[in-house]
Amino acid sequence: MTDPSYRLRRAALAVGAAVVLVLPVSACSSGGSDAAPTTTAPQARYCAAWDDLVAAFTAFDDLDLVQDGLSAVQGYLDDLGAALQDFTDAADAKLGPKVDALRAAITGLTDAVSADADPNADLGDSAGNLRDAWDDLVAELGKDCPDSGAGS
Repeated sequence: MTDPSYRLRRAALAVGAAVVLVLPVSACSSGGSDAAPTTTAPQARYCAAWDDLVAAFTAFDDLDLVQDGLSAVQGYLDDLGAALQDFTDAADAKLGPKVDALRAAITGLTDAVSADADPNADLGDSAGNLRDAWDDLVAELGKDCPDSGAGS
């Protein structure tokens, strides 16, 4: 049986690593625009799904590990995965590889903070992989969804 304080320390490390991921997201969130839309109908669909994904990603700021413990992290990752699935369904084939990389990174971080995780697993590497996958998707999406503020 794993010591509960050990699990909380692992979660705190994961949260600390993920904070590095969340801080720059404000530059990628929907800023809106009064200008006429510059996207096609399919782009508008995945741009809207993108805005929902950004909202799910930034919900990390609202986690309360002290009160809610690891279940808060697991709930956050579940919500993020669901938003990513909605985005995947809306995205075209061009974004598929970037979305798949982000999904794999979310799975890697989920595995690293799970109760059954290898105690030697490097949360920093998992968080870094999530950050890299996020940045790659933001760069690509910024080209297609300029109105969402994804590239700014």
